[in-house]
Order: sequence, then C-alpha cells, then structure tokens
Amino acid sequence: MVYYVDFTYGTNNWNVGLPLAQDNESRWEEMGEFIYDPERAASTADIMFASDVFAELLSIRMSSPLFRLTSANDIIDRIGFHNIGSNQQKGLIAMSIDDGAAQTDDTVRADIDMMNDAIMVLINTGYDEKSITVNTATGFMLHAIHANSVDSSVRGATFAEGDDGNGTFTVPALTIVVFVKPQSGAQGYGLSAFATSGAPDVVPYGDTTAYLRGDMNGWSLDNAFTYQGDGVYFVAVPLIGGTTYGFKFASEDWDTVNFGAVDGDDGTVTDGVEKVLGRTNTNLAFTPSIDATYLFTINASDNEAPVLTVENEEPYVGTPVYLRGAINDWGTAEEFQYQGSRIYTFARDIEPGTYEFKVASKDWSTVNFGALSSDDSDRNVVVGQSVGLAATNDNLILTIENADRYVFVFNVSNEDAPTIGVYKEDFWGGTDVFVPGGMNGWKAVDRFSYLGAGEYVAEVELSAGAVEFKVASEDWSTVNLGNPNDSATNAVSVGTPKILGSSNNNLIIDVTEAGLYEFKVSGPDGAMPTLTVSMK
Repeated sequence: MVYYVDFTYGTNNWNVGLPLAQDNESRWEEMGEFIYDPERAASTADIMFASDVFAELLSIRMSSPLFRLTSANDIIDRIGFHNIGSNQQKGLIAMSIDDGAAQTDDTVRADIDMMNDAIMVLINTGYDEKSITVNTATGFMLHAIHANSVDSSVRGATFAEGDDGNGTFTVPALTIVVFVKPQSGAQGYGLSAFATSGAPDVVPYGDTTAYLRGDMNGWSLDNAFTYQGDGVYFVAVPLIGGTTYGFKFASEDWDTVNFGAVDGDDGTVTDGVEKVLGRTNTNLAFTPSIDATYLFTINASDNEAPVLTVENEEPYVGTPVYLRGAINDWGTAEEFQYQGSRIYTFARDIEPGTYEFKVASKDWSTVNFGALSSDDSDRNVVVGQSVGLAATNDNLILTIENADRYVFVFNVSNEDAPTIGVYKEDFWGGTDVFVPGGMNGWKAVDRFSYLGAGEYVAEVELSAGAVEFKVASEDWSTVNLGNPNDSATNAVSVGTPKILGSSNNNLIIDVTEAGLYEFKVSGPDGAMPTLTVSMK
C-alpha cells in the first residue's frame, strides 16, 4: 500500500478506492455511488481549512506543558473526566488538567504551567450543541488560539460561571475546544481531577422517601423507592399482564414529591421507553404485556423533570440462559433459574477437576458471556468469589478440589458489568453456627440446622424489647456475620430480609411480641447471606 501527501492541497487522498473484494465485492456498485459522488470530494479550500484547524491544535498542545505530563502520578493526580456515570451525555468528552495549588496544608504541588491553573478540553462528536456543568469550575476562558480560530464554530464556545460556584461549558456541534483558567501571579486553585468523580452525591429529594403510588398498591405507601446514587431511584413491583395501572411518583405528603404526566400528555408509559415527568395532577398509566415483576426507575438528576423508565425486571425475559461448558459437553441441559432482582442461579453436584465454561443462550448470540480477557486472572473463577463477565470468546475456568454441590450465580444487576460467582451450596459445611446475643448471654446455644438448598434455620426464644445479636461460629472467627460496614442501619425487622456481612457491627431487632422466632439464613454467597426473622 502506498501513502502520499499532496502539498499543493489539490487532494487529500481520502474517500478513494473500494474496500477489499473478499468481504465487500457484492456491494461495490452501491459503495461506488457514494464514494465517487463529486459532492463528497474535498476541495482545496476544505483541505486548507482542515490544515489550519490542525495547526491550531498543535499550537495549543505546545502552549502548555500540561499536555505533555511525563509521570503516572501526575496523570492520575491531575487529569479528570467530568461527563461520566449513568447520566452522561452521549458523544461528549470533558477532560480537565489541574495545575492549581494543593488544597491541603501539608502537600506541595509543582507549578508545571506558570500561565494557567487548569485546562479543560471538550470534544463534542454530536450534531447538536452540548453543555456540561462541572463542580467548582470557575475562572475559565476560551483559549486565545481558539478565541481567534479560523473555525467560527470554535469561536462560539462559551463558559458561564454560576452563582453556586460551579461553571457551565458550552460546545458547538462536531467541535473540539480548549478552555484555560489563567494563573494570575502566584499559583492559585485549579480544577480538581476529582471534582466530578469524587464529589459528594447530592440526593435529589434529600431525606424525603418517595413512593410508587397507584392502582398496584391501592395508592398506598407499600412500595418505597430505593435511592441507588447518582440521582437514580428504583423499586420492583409484580404486575398482572394486560391490566392498566394508574400511578404517580410521590412522597407521603403528596407535596414534596408529586410527579405525573407533563401537561398535554395522556400519561401513557411504554415498556422500556424513557418518559419525562412533571409536577401535575395527571396520572401516569402502564399496561404490562405479561405477568412479571417490573422495575420502575426514576432518574432525578433534574429533580424538577425526573425521567421514568418501566421495564421487565428480568433481563432476558423469554430467553433461557444456560451453563455451557466441559462439565456438560457445552450443551443446553442445565438452565439457570431466574430468582428476581436480576439474578439467575443454577446448582449441581461437581466432581474434582478443571472445567471451562460460559454463560450463554441456545443460539450463542442473545446471551454469550465469557471472561473479561484472555488473562488467567480474568478467566479463573475461585469458589466463594465472583468475577466480571464480558461478551468475549474467552472461556472461564473453574477448578474444583472437593466433590460437593455448587451454586452458580449469574448477576445482571448491572447490565454493563455482569458477574458470575460459584459457591458451595452448603456454605458453612461442617462448621456449627449460632445466634449469640443479648437474649442468651452471647452464648453458642441457639444453633442453625441445615435445611438444604443453601438455607439454614435456628429457632430462638425472644422477649419483648430491643436485643442485639450476631450470626457466628463458637470461635467468633470461622463465621462472624453482622451489620455490613457499608449499611446505614443495623436494624432487623421481622419479615424483612437483611443482607449480612463479615464485620464487628452487631445487629439489633425490636421485638414487639414475645415468643419463638425463626432465624433463616439463605445463600448462595456465604460471605453475604440473607437473614430473615419471622415469628413461629
């Protein structure tokens, strides 16, 4: 293949020739009509303009040493990205480079660029103008070269500083633009690389609990939304196919939070389609196609115009998912069962050995998950742990040392980052585990019995009142489960499942009626099992 540069700017050698015949010959005529259309040829003026724009970008790069960082520490410490997370705008990159003074008294940071305290680079690949507000972005202005650019679109980029101490960058369509925060004299504050990724999460409605209130629950407070962060709330509710449910997104007082259809909209919600809500008296309406549990998700990043999505909670509804590997001749004899909450499980007896496998549908297309990469660290699945999955051709590898019954847990709670975990179904094995607590002097007397299928139960006599307890082995070492370190409350409510974790934090249950209670611990993950307490 020959490459050449035409310094007369008569041609740019682009959009010439046809793709290789091997895969494209059947469409050559169609491609030729597009490629050889005279309107698609670059003129000398077009080529000279592109050359001038490219020269501007080279000049900007040379204008600051921040574009040429030489150490990994500097790159990690100074470079931040600000259009991130589930709420990010498609087609927009917002990257900052910080050269401001360190914001802690005991840290000294080198002043790499004596002219600027920070730089912001924005790339808008979309066909519409885009704006992004960045926490603590202040004092920015368009780079001098871009302020006088040959490209009028670039000259139209703007920065506006808000009264809240944050700043908004606006970028025209199909444009790369650079802003700078000039340094005046001594090194000042720039823009932290963690201004977005490390910023505290601002809960849209504060401490107010929001509910799904509608025909599915008698317009009651039975279905509270859970806040998952980044402005997103969710709740899962079983619905009957073919039934139309009127509903709203609202707080208990019908005032702090009260959203329905926007004015002029009939309120109809379509499965899987986003719908912007408004503060109106018009109810929303959803008709599920089949009996199933449906996930109601509210993205309240804009808390006065939240976005609702309703979809079947099961990710692959109608598509059976199988464990396929050397353990079963790569067939479809062993199907995962959907457990709710976007989790599938499958259990079987396995003999010692090393087995390659994948998680896939019958057609190897709708679902086909393997290892994240060909590296052994990504391919090897360790019993008792989970690993990430990806749509790759790399098989996973499971090594079984002891014959036993094992549970495979396929978790799709994050569709962009599914996982697979393998656990012993009898996760406590031969270890005796008890419910020590204030009710029994913290002694190992109330022992769990194994029911099978990854479930253990213990019966404990409780008096009325609040009592602290844990789930632990007699040595307080082999098993020691309490309130997870990341859980805000250590309370256990009768009849409500509670995820446990290995920690020193006790659990507490407030007993309203004295009597005999059943403590049930369910797997499959023995390190994070679920506890449910119910009265006998």
